[in-house]
Amino acid sequence: MTTSWKGLEDSVLSLAHAKWGIPARPETINGINHDCVIKYKKDFWIIIEITKEKNLDKLRGDVNRLSLSRQYLFSKHIYSECYFICENLSPISSLRTSCQGLNINIASIEEFSTELYDYEMYKNRRIEKNFGSDPNKDTVKYVHVKYEGENQFYSISDFCRSLTTGRNIILLGDFGTGKSRCIRELFNILNDINSTKLKFYPIAINLRDVWGARTYEDIVSIHLRALGLSALIDPTFRLTEENNLIFLLDGFDEIGTQSWGADSSEVKAAKMASLAGVRDIATKKKKGLFIVGREHYFDNDDEMFECLGLAPNQTTVCKCPDEFSEDEISAYLSQIGIEIAYPKWLPKKPLLCEYINSLGSKKIQTLLMGDDGEPEFWSHFIDKITDRDSEISTALPRGSIKKVLIELARMVRSKTDQMDPFSVYEIKQAFQKCVGRTATSDSEIMLQRLPGLGRFDSQSDERKFVDRYLIDGLISEDITRIIKEADTSCFSEDWINEASKKSVYYAAKFSNNSQQAIYSLIKKTENSKNTIIKGDLLHTLLCCDNNDDFKGLEISDTCFSKVDVSNKKISNLIIRNSLFEELNILKTTSCGFCIRDSIINKI
Repeated sequence: MTTSWKGLEDSVLSLAHAKWGIPARPETINGINHDCVIKYKKDFWIIIEITKEKNLDKLRGDVNRLSLSRQYLFSKHIYSECYFICENLSPISSLRTSCQGLNINIASIEEFSTELYDYEMYKNRRIEKNFGSDPNKDTVKYVHVKYEGENQFYSISDFCRSLTTGRNIILLGDFGTGKSRCIRELFNILNDINSTKLKFYPIAINLRDVWGARTYEDIVSIHLRALGLSALIDPTFRLTEENNLIFLLDGFDEIGTQSWGADSSEVKAAKMASLAGVRDIATKKKKGLFIVGREHYFDNDDEMFECLGLAPNQTTVCKCPDEFSEDEISAYLSQIGIEIAYPKWLPKKPLLCEYINSLGSKKIQTLLMGDDGEPEFWSHFIDKITDRDSEISTALPRGSIKKVLIELARMVRSKTDQMDPFSVYEIKQAFQKCVGRTATSDSEIMLQRLPGLGRFDSQSDERKFVDRYLIDGLISEDITRIIKEADTSCFSEDWINEASKKSVYYAAKFSNNSQQAIYSLIKKTENSKNTIIKGDLLHTLLCCDNNDDFKGLEISDTCFSKVDVSNKKISNLIIRNSLFEELNILKTTSCGFCIRDSIINKI
């Protein structure tokens, strides 16, 4: 596949400028027209001839023209270095021998571009590094998804076309929705185009790796030095000027710190400062810019455009789908050789699929098909996503992100709806309780991007859980901790939301060897202000294996979600004045099991 003559000439002129740092222009020397002349010094010129010609006799004529111009310049005491660039050139062409005899550099377009700007080295080094914050590379071929824009859906091919024509794209998405995977695929596709047309070079930067950088030069320099490519720094700057670079920036929410919950003008000023380098890139780049991050980092769209330095009328804003569709998940699983049906209990998030792929076939069978696979998978998954965020910065001790999320999950027990928002104060309060100190500016930036939390609305800095799967799992973790630590501190809290069936099931699996501890805690709730916790604990005990005798336990004035005691034997248990969302007692064998004066919405 070939490109146009104009495109070929422009590419060579841009590369020459990047190499020698001086504008390259067509010029006539003693009546002979040349495609590119660089007057590097008063007595040293560089002459470049570019051709798409294939006829050998005509090619030799072009070489002779270079030789004549060099002789003329030499008579004027100007030394010249000549390059003859052919679009198509065989490695064993006799023309190579002729040029070498005349001391003329001859090369194909690919050879010339590598000599002047070794992008191939950059591409190879970059591919070896991770894209985004997950060090585990997903080896599965990209699954084509649709990204939602304001009035239409976009494909990754649409993104490529927009970027090469100079349009900017902001891709928003929650944790684990495939933002970084999209950037990696864009990088690969743009390089495939670049390998045949040589018009632009994609540069993919993890903004978390240039934390604190405030200028375009700082961001590019840090990025290239980290790849061991310091020699490319200056040429890269010049290629930006020449309209040859497309920047792919991952993680606008990971590049700096800010004070959260302070005066709104101070918060915005801090965001502006942390993204100064990104705005500098937006100002200096000529091609499109692609940047991704979590939606709730900015308080509204106006702030987002201003902080990133992008004009709304020149920018497309899209959102990653929260989950794969049925067809997309099937396409993914078929690539990794999983023939089992995707569990209904498991969200179809791309991050979860990548995690499944990293487990190995035996572990996959155990977790996705085994009786205890669901709670065990949750335990692995929550550790993965919280540890991944902890690695972004040392501001938070390892494990603290998980503790904060569990504490926030406990807070929703006191809210009318589990999807109700948290104030900044509540999130900071959860942090202080879990870590034992107030949040610093470094830790505040991490609190703003906690996995599983999203912005409540475009004009608020409040956050809310965006995924009930996370809430259910985190509440199960909280119940498990209460049981294992015999923690009665929650007994004085005003909970109004009972644990879901999933939360209780997970907690029962995590606490299956702690049945006596659960029983003891239930006994302690008799005078508890918190009437919900005793229902959660009893529900957990009902879900435990090999537990049928409740030893005359009586419990009242509590709530239960969906209780399933079908095919179980239950003895010596009385429940009074309570509310059941649903109760399944099909084939239940009872002895002294009684429910009195209670409301059962569905039985």
